[in-house]
Amino acid sequence: MGGSPFDIEDADRPLIAQRYRLMKQLGKGSFCVAYLAVHTKKPASHPHLCVKVEKTDNEKQRFRQLHFEAKLYEMLRHEDGFPHARHFGKEKGFNFLAMELLGPNIDDLYTANDNHFSLRCVCGMAMQMITRLESLHKYDFIHRDIKPENFMIGRYKKASVVYLSDMGLCKKFRDSTLNVHIPFQTNRSLAGTARYASVNALTGNEQSRRDDIESLGYMLVYLIKGQLPWQGLKGDDRKQKYSRICECKRQTTTEALCAGLPSEFSQYVSYARNLKFEEDPNYNYLRGLFTTRLTSLSKETPSSGRHFDWISKVPQKFADIIHPPD
Repeated sequence: MGGSPFDIEDADRPLIAQRYRLMKQLGKGSFCVAYLAVHTKKPASHPHLCVKVEKTDNEKQRFRQLHFEAKLYEMLRHEDGFPHARHFGKEKGFNFLAMELLGPNIDDLYTANDNHFSLRCVCGMAMQMITRLESLHKYDFIHRDIKPENFMIGRYKKASVVYLSDMGLCKKFRDSTLNVHIPFQTNRSLAGTARYASVNALTGNEQSRRDDIESLGYMLVYLIKGQLPWQGLKGDDRKQKYSRICECKRQTTTEALCAGLPSEFSQYVSYARNLKFEEDPNYNYLRGLFTTRLTSLSKETPSSGRHFDWISKVPQKFADIIHPPD
């Protein structure tokens, strides 16, 4: 977004809407910057929040991402595993969204765990991630940017809850009133991340539920193997790079992609790749694949429900987020 809206190194930390004191920058995306903030009016009930800020002076921006995100979070407020939006507002030169502060994203946890997750951990995540997609799709939206960075864990007692976040690229795939699916189209620009994007998305086809499902499959394979065959491919420009990634994905068979993994992974990817454009995914079947495998693993090595590597072996970097302070 061309630089942070605020210099939070200054002694006077910015105050938004006369209540949100920005403390430090947490992350930065294409359109907005996320900050750790404190609620000066309600310090007891909301000691810390995440406040996202976007500039509003970019005329090329087709829509205001934060307003769109705020409405989606409000729509999903009764569903588990989505951050709660607290306050969307506008101030001169920018919009802001105050929301629930979550823990680290899955990519950061993966890196902190030496780029490795156990099979038990990935199966536990898969079950929740499939449910998050099912919940989002139930409201007639697709995510279009499934990747480790967009899944986060909760804090403290919710450290075993996996959240789906960053909804800025979501799109309606069905008219909620008429129950009519969007039409199939070609020559669409890629929305999402090429590493995890479906073959259809990279080809330029309109995305639907099947693309979220396929993207999640590639992400799960990455988290268990640490590498995907098309990583590192380059091109003279973005178009050529995407074309090479697409061709590699197309040529990589499910068997080759999932070689050395339990059969549930190849079953998942095969199912995802064969979904039709308007087809309603069988979330119970997909979730059941990993439920069965996790049950089998738990019988072999009981874990007292501690499926996730970041709980059984807490990374020092995130110890104060996963374990509450005394």
